[in-house]
Parts: sequence; structure tokens; C-alpha cells
Amino acid sequence: MFGGLVFMVDNKLCCGTRLDKQIGENLLLCRIHDKAYATAIERDDVLPMPNAEKPMKNYIFVTENGWQKSQDLAFWIQLCLDFNPFAKSSKKK
Repeated sequence: MFGGLVFMVDNKLCCGTRLDKQIGENLLLCRIHDKAYATAIERDDVLPMPNAEKPMKNYIFVTENGWQKSQDLAFWIQLCLDFNPFAKSSKKK
């Protein structure tokens, strides 16, 4: 679906990685809460996840600059884990 590697927690997409060929960077995919999204999207190292006409709700990409330090990576992963109990599971096929 995302062309990368994703990590599931409680049968829900939590986070992942993806190589963006257009910008030549590894991106960190984060699924985060609405409040965290509103703050994160203002950062220079965060991109919205596109979905046809509008960005996907609760999903962002963090550029390499935003997660190269271990404490930065830990910050993003914790945001993903904090949202996971509230996230909806995908429908089983």
C-alpha cells in the first residue's frame, strides 16, 4: 500500500518507512493523533501523506532530518504508539 515497510501493533498500522524516489530520502511514516498531527504538520521536516485530493487524516511522513537522532526517532515512535489504542483496524478481507 505504501511501497515500504510498515509495523503493525494490535493489528493496526502504527508506523513504517518508505524510500521517496522523488526527493531521494527515506521517510518515516507515522500514524498519529489529530492534535499531534496539527502540531507536526507545521514542522519543516514533516510532509502530509497525499491521498488524491487531500492529505490522509492522521498520517504524516517525517523526512530524514527529523528522525536521524535517536531521541527524535523515539519521539515519533512514541506518538505513533500513543495513538495506536485509538486507531481503527483495517477491515479483514
